Amino acid sequence: MPPLPSSSKLPVSPKASARVGGWIAGKWRLERVLGAGGMGVVYEARHRNGKRVAIKLLHAELMVHADVLRRFLREGYLANAVEHPGVVSVLDDGVTEEGLPFMVMEFLEGENLDARMMRLGRALQLPDVLAIALATLDVLKLAHERGIIHRDIKPENVFLTATGGVKLLDFGIAYLLDSAGGMSSTRPGITVGTPTFMPREQAQGLGGVVDGQSDLWSLGATMFFALSGEFLFSASTVPDFLQKLLREDPRPLRDLVPSIPEPIARVIHLAIQHDRDLRWKSAGAMREALLAAAAEAGVAIPGSPALEGFEPPNPRLSAADISGELELNLAERLSQPFPQPTTPPNLEPLAARSLHGAPSQADTLLGVQGDPRVAPRTSDPPPSSKNSSRLSFAAGAKDPPVSASPPWRWIAPVLFGVIGLAAGKLFWSGGESASPVTSGATPVVPEPRSVVPPLASSSTPLPSVEVVPSQAPPPASSPVLSSARAPVRPPPASPPAGKKASSSEDLGLSRD
Repeated sequence: MPPLPSSSKLPVSPKASARVGGWIAGKWRLERVLGAGGMGVVYEARHRNGKRVAIKLLHAELMVHADVLRRFLREGYLANAVEHPGVVSVLDDGVTEEGLPFMVMEFLEGENLDARMMRLGRALQLPDVLAIALATLDVLKLAHERGIIHRDIKPENVFLTATGGVKLLDFGIAYLLDSAGGMSSTRPGITVGTPTFMPREQAQGLGGVVDGQSDLWSLGATMFFALSGEFLFSASTVPDFLQKLLREDPRPLRDLVPSIPEPIARVIHLAIQHDRDLRWKSAGAMREALLAAAAEAGVAIPGSPALEGFEPPNPRLSAADISGELELNLAERLSQPFPQPTTPPNLEPLAARSLHGAPSQADTLLGVQGDPRVAPRTSDPPPSSKNSSRLSFAAGAKDPPVSASPPWRWIAPVLFGVIGLAAGKLFWSGGESASPVTSGATPVVPEPRSVVPPLASSSTPLPSVEVVPSQAPPPASSPVLSSARAPVRPPPASPPAGKKASSSEDLGLSRD
């Protein structure tokens, strides 16, 4: 095995181990530490409903670096944007009670490529490496089509599940290509990634030229390492390795493993060329070339890599265990008192109560019924055809409907009005006949009826009634009727014989 570490695992700090057994966001319980890296610690956790997940917490000392914090938060969004079964799904994110950002991911049962090689103590078989490479190329093809560049393809980020699947992990330093095809997050001159698996342009910090071909170079270096157990360059330190990366060409794979067929070695050799014009242009092109080379060499590629004796360290819980744990969890939660609100409810003004539906929140809290024209109360009769207009309004009409009043609401007011009119007429005429005084042969014109508006109720005071005369003055020869409240004049004495009345004043009538 090479002297240089192929992974970036770090020892777990006592503070990280002390979090085991605690809760995050009141629903995720940390059960054990899965590993620690340069950005954070990964725990195995379980939701209160029994679902097992992996939770990644950012290191507290990295909170002061805005770039690191931004990359941590973007990891989940970029991973979910690929939408491929070969990418680990991010289920939730948030901030812990300590103020540390966390990310909830699907729990994977298996081991990464680096851990498998360490466990076996040797390189992997060629058919298994080809199956892993094809599965990774499927993910990269879709990611590159969506403008997502991983930038950290290495054995530690290629995960082999217990069911034979392959997952690509850690999109923490991935980025999106902008509209011009350049990087949208990392500044030029900044080097990110793993030195032993990054191409020359990435090691030089040439952000403008790091693209999908850079990921293919890293995948070629990963295949080289998985088949030979050696890095591309023989070096004892990371600085020495970087010097050779910038000055030398990679070693041929067949010099270390002569049993590798030439067609397959040629595909890998083209992937790790420093000259970008000689590399594979896309993940799809490299995948097709790898299939053709395997067919030419007569190597059968399995549907999934072999487990190589892998056994899960923690067997899955049985249904009885999950049921018992769920019952204990529910009993513990139900035994705790419900928290009381610390702030009074927000009572909206009664003037803001809606007229087009059920009572508002303030109405409910204060016990105020809704508008009776809109929402029938509990004492109202059940819906029928008689109140269908009211129900249709309650369903969403904008203005309250004006329904016709029942007959008994206007018969009584009109009756009282007529009686009041007759009584007033008798009062003003002083008990005399209601018929006007006319001259000998002039016919009596009946008094017109005035229109009396309906009263609101029988207890409303009777209004004064007045007949408005016509706008045009009547001719002098026509009798004039007046219902104005003026003093009643007694009829004048009969004119002398042989003299006729020549004006209305002589008749004792007034036009007022």
